[in-house]
Amino acid sequence: MSRLCFLANNVINKLNIISSWSVNRALSSRKVELNSIKVTGFTNSFNHANWCVRYYSNCSNIQNQKSIIDDNNIFRSFIPYVDGFQGLLLHQCIWKNVDKWWNKTALINAVTGKSYTYRELKKLSGKFATSLRKNNLRPGDTIAVVLTNVPEYAIVVFGASEAGVCATLINPAYTAEEIKKQLENSEAAAVVTLSSNYPIVAESIKGNSVIRLPIIVIEEKTDSPTPENSINFKDLTGDGVEEFEKTGLQTERNPETDTIFLPYSSGTTGLPKGVELTHRNVVANLFQVRVKEVTASREAIGRELSRTSWDNGTALYNPGNRTV
Repeated sequence: MSRLCFLANNVINKLNIISSWSVNRALSSRKVELNSIKVTGFTNSFNHANWCVRYYSNCSNIQNQKSIIDDNNIFRSFIPYVDGFQGLLLHQCIWKNVDKWWNKTALINAVTGKSYTYRELKKLSGKFATSLRKNNLRPGDTIAVVLTNVPEYAIVVFGASEAGVCATLINPAYTAEEIKKQLENSEAAAVVTLSSNYPIVAESIKGNSVIRLPIIVIEEKTDSPTPENSINFKDLTGDGVEEFEKTGLQTERNPETDTIFLPYSSGTTGLPKGVELTHRNVVANLFQVRVKEVTASREAIGRELSRTSWDNGTALYNPGNRTV
């Protein structure tokens, strides 16, 4: 999952515009022609994105493959279907076989040096899930995540999944008014943010009768005081909290139909709009990137990313502790 998010986000960010004429050309010729795609925008930042396109193209010989067209004139990929994702909730998919890497580093904050092993990540996620339920968040409720790229992001998201809670993801650079609009539209019942963002988030929830909990705050420094009228994230994941799977509680979510993520569009042509992603949507995507025709080798990715600088503060590690 880490590799998927890391690569996809950076490719999307750097390929700003793919001209419509080239897409139409590719469709009209009934084949995918990567070389015919015209890319415009900030060309000086495209080096890594161009490498990705070239590498994936070479891996799957996509330039020499024709799309499969069935009797109903529907274009289908020549890449094989994936299977095995049905019936899995997001956290079940993530934690499957995780005991193989219990003591390996999963996430590390490159700024503070704080790290989590896979064992710690799963344990803390389970505790956070339990705390959500104990604080009256029920299956189907929504929690707003207003965080930068910190390791605790994963704990919050996977904990929400286990508790049966949907996560609406909010840009931490938003103004109070922008956050307020998304909180109201998504009907979020709780908010989690960093201590540095607390004043803006506190302003955004004024007059909001749907939010049932004080703001959950993740401290960026160990000696930072917890803001008044807030909940310290550590109190929800501390030693006195039992892991969700040991409580006898059930997630009570249907992976086929129930929403796990509620991201919002940027609002380019109007107000931002929410997009419901089910557990099935996300888990199926995770299975898709494991297909050999569309997955670059770990070594090639590691070499390329080691030459690239990124703006986020979190390094993601694979079970072998190699940066990916």
